[in-house]
Amino acid sequence: MSNSYRISDIFRLIWKNLLIIIGAMLVFGLLFGGYAKHKQSTEYTAKREITIYHNYTDKKALENTDNGSTSLASDMQMMETYAKVSDDTSIAKQAKKIIKKNYGYKMSASDIKSMLDITSDPQTVVLNVSAKSGSSDKAVAVANSTAIAIKDRLPKMLNDVGTINVMSAANKDTTHSTTGPSAKKYGLLGIAIGFLAAFIWIFWRETIKLDNDNEKEK
Repeated sequence: MSNSYRISDIFRLIWKNLLIIIGAMLVFGLLFGGYAKHKQSTEYTAKREITIYHNYTDKKALENTDNGSTSLASDMQMMETYAKVSDDTSIAKQAKKIIKKNYGYKMSASDIKSMLDITSDPQTVVLNVSAKSGSSDKAVAVANSTAIAIKDRLPKMLNDVGTINVMSAANKDTTHSTTGPSAKKYGLLGIAIGFLAAFIWIFWRETIKLDNDNEKEK
C-alpha cells in the first residue's frame, strides 16, 4: 500500500533521525575528503617568453609587403607557425642536452615534449613556453632550456625568422602551482551524498514500517 507524506512529515522524519543523518554526513565527508587527500598532488608551471620579430626601427619594415600587409602584421601571422614548429622533436632533443648540462637532469625528448605547452599570444610577437611538472625545479629547467633551444634551432628550420629574443628566465619564485583534487570540495560532496544516502535509507525504512503496520491492521 502506498503512503503519502506531507512536508511536515518529512521534517519530522529528519528531526527524529537527526543523529543518524549527521553521522552519515560525517562518515561520507571524511571518506571522500580522505580519498582526495590521498590522491592529492601539486603541479608546477614555469613559463618563459620569447619575442620573434624583424627590425621595426627601419621604416621599410613597416611598409606594405607584396600581399598588402605590413611586416609587423606578417610577423604576427607567423607566430602560430613558430609555435607549431617549436614543438618539433629536434628542439626537444636540443633542450634535453641543455637540461643535462645546466641542470643535471637526465630526461628523454618525449618526456620533455609531454611537459611542454608552446603557444602564441594573439596579435603579438610573443611566444609562450610553458612547462608543467610535479617538481618546480624540473618545470623551470624544461621551460628555460626549451626557450634556448628554440632560439638556436628555429632559424635553422625556417627561413628569414627574424630576431629572436629570449626574455627573463623562469625560476622557482615565478612558478605557478595547482593542487588537486580539492579535499574540501570532495569533503563537501561526501557530506551531501551522506545526507542523501541517510535520508533515502530512513525514508525506505519508514515506508516499510508503515506498510507492515497497515498489513497487520487488515
